[in-house]
Amino acid sequence: MRRVIFAVLFAAGLLLWRYSPAGLYLSAALLAAAVAAVIENLAENYKVEVRYDRKILQKGDAPLLFFGGKKRLKGQVVCENIVTDERTFTDVDIRKERTAALPAQKDCGGLFIRFMCFRRYDMLGLTCRTVVCFSDEYVTVMPSPAEVTEILDKTGGEAERDGAREYRPDEPARHINFKLTHRFGKPYINTFAPENAGDIIIFADLGLGEDAAKAAEMICSLGDSLLAQGTPFELVFPDGEEDVRTVERPDSETLYHEVLHFPLSGGEGYSLLGTMLKKADEDARIIAFTKNTKVQDDRLLFIL
Repeated sequence: MRRVIFAVLFAAGLLLWRYSPAGLYLSAALLAAAVAAVIENLAENYKVEVRYDRKILQKGDAPLLFFGGKKRLKGQVVCENIVTDERTFTDVDIRKERTAALPAQKDCGGLFIRFMCFRRYDMLGLTCRTVVCFSDEYVTVMPSPAEVTEILDKTGGEAERDGAREYRPDEPARHINFKLTHRFGKPYINTFAPENAGDIIIFADLGLGEDAAKAAEMICSLGDSLLAQGTPFELVFPDGEEDVRTVERPDSETLYHEVLHFPLSGGEGYSLLGTMLKKADEDARIIAFTKNTKVQDDRLLFIL
């Protein structure tokens, strides 16, 4: 539209020039403004830093982006959930407020946010420049707590009582120690030590598809529960298409970072469960988040 208005005014100035010197002045002023706008637009190095309102989100929250600079930008933002491989494409027009809100996130996972096709036009709309938008940060959508008591029971994670501690919300009421609760006036819960068996391995396979977000939430909750019990465990992930890698005795921060930044949905129809089993100890207890349930092994507890 701005190009059309400029062309009409410039043509009007040239036409008016035939009848009055004012037309020459109008045409010259428009031409000078066009040259200045083009030079300003082509000479500037357009690199715009992008910041996030929050780097840690909860499910249902919408990422809010802040763009640096002062000039108007138009383009598209691509937001990809690493766990689920779900992508959203959002057209944005960055003006004076310098902010853009992306769609609310329904699944947990690390978000890979890319800035594509951003453009900057000069004042008259005659020239267009590509703008490089970048950010040195990433956004993580945290999982909701998942019920994993049954999984812990099946892995023998609470075979023998070894003490008690204060009760935390959402824990099974059947483990409450009523004697200590009555004595101290606040709820206490029994804690348990695992049986004398091999280490617990949590294996996150490829190709979980639509169950990827659910698996991520369960793995995080399971890891948190084992950490609260003081039970050591290992995380095992596919490493490429032929090998696996092990994260030994992760803390809570490492647990969440590893799980929420691994593409659990990718590699449909492909599994490295067999490779993992060859490397696992004979007495290991393996909690496998996989679609490959055809493998027969007494060490395995299949989830999903």
